[in-house]
Amino acid sequence: MIDLILKKNKQAGFNGSGNLGYNQGMYANTNDALIVNYREGKINWFGNLSYGRDASEDRSNNDRYYFQPDGTPTATITAGTVSISKGICC
Repeated sequence: MIDLILKKNKQAGFNGSGNLGYNQGMYANTNDALIVNYREGKINWFGNLSYGRDASEDRSNNDRYYFQPDGTPTATITAGTVSISKGICC
């Protein structure tokens, strides 16, 4: 038989953690966070601050071909789009 007794850390004061994330594709992307905690007696204050930047680029080309009922081509339409997003999130 194993008897485990886990005790919570109720020590007063500050503690916290931080997170830094980076990803490189065509554009740089980040994901950062800071978490802090302050305990005083039975009161526990905490906060979280985060920041994210997600940039991307999408390209597409579309070709449309139109034909007569007998199969003769009548028109061709070519269209291209480029979409660039440089979003910031919190």
